[in-house]
Amino acid sequence: MKRFWIALGIIVIILAVSCWGLYRLDSIIDELNSTLQQLETAVGQQDFESTMDLSQQFLEQWKDHQNTLERYIHHEALDEVTGLAAQLPALAAYKQYPLLSAQTARLKELLHHVREAEFPTLTNIF
Repeated sequence: MKRFWIALGIIVIILAVSCWGLYRLDSIIDELNSTLQQLETAVGQQDFESTMDLSQQFLEQWKDHQNTLERYIHHEALDEVTGLAAQLPALAAYKQYPLLSAQTARLKELLHHVREAEFPTLTNIF
């Protein structure tokens, strides 16, 4: 009976850590998506100051969270997000609004892909 409780305890710990990781992933991606949405709005309005600030803010947010995500997610998409995020401030500085808009849309899609790939759904499991 003692082995049963130990096994049950280990399973509960594994589930708790997994749920915490999914919650953390979800909150990070929501934060990044919020900044990208603001950046899209600023690009649409061609607001140079806001575009510069938001592109730099996204890059800093990504750098802050990148190590956390890479601890439990190894994805090629994370590497691609890193590359695209590094381009945003330069695109904003040179007022390349069409390309900046395209990169922002691509970043949103990549973050959505990372979220969908990590959450346990029937599609991901089978």
